[in-house]
Amino acid sequence: MYWCKIARTEAEYAEIARLNYDTFVEEIPQHQTNDSGTRVDPFHEQNTYLIVLSEMEVVGMIALRSERPFSLDLKIGKFEEFLPNAGKVCEIRLLAIRKAHRNGRVFFLLARALSDFCLEQGFDSAVISGTTRQMKLYGQLGFRAFAEPMGTGEAIFIPMVTTRRQYMDSVAARLQAKRRLFVPGPVALTKNSLLLFKNHLFLIDQQLFGKCDRKLTDYLRI
Repeated sequence: MYWCKIARTEAEYAEIARLNYDTFVEEIPQHQTNDSGTRVDPFHEQNTYLIVLSEMEVVGMIALRSERPFSLDLKIGKFEEFLPNAGKVCEIRLLAIRKAHRNGRVFFLLARALSDFCLEQGFDSAVISGTTRQMKLYGQLGFRAFAEPMGTGEAIFIPMVTTRRQYMDSVAARLQAKRRLFVPGPVALTKNSLLLFKNHLFLIDQQLFGKCDRKLTDYLRI
């Protein structure tokens, strides 16, 4: 069973550092190897991490931050030169899912949490340095390239952006709109159901009134 949350504990941050290393050092050779098997992101203190857990293991993560300069600023300069109408922007980074859990469900949970968080924080758009290995996933979130690819070898990245409108037209948003929650209510009532419900409430009121009336009568007789 998977569940999603904002990372807050030292244990969760330690697992994030391991997943960061496994993904962006070993799988995607973006950084140098080390003996610790962990990598703490340079922007760790500013990051908000959305994580997906299986039991108590972190199996997926994505990070975002709104403080400038973004890592993308350091690569291409101020992105406003490419996106003059970006509005309030956050940078999304470190999308990583453990190989054994790349089944679509973890990505969907991350996408849903990310969209909810960004809307709650009032962001108009989000930028990302998209690795060429995950272009399909970025596309499902509504991301589109806005500048030329950068980097070399296996670590080539593409500056990408998604906006509220682009996200709402994305695969992730359509899946989110179709999700069904198997919990009680609220549900739409038909006219017959509503009438039965009102009658039921009326009977309950009558029964309660009768009980109160009898108790009051008994009290006055004492």
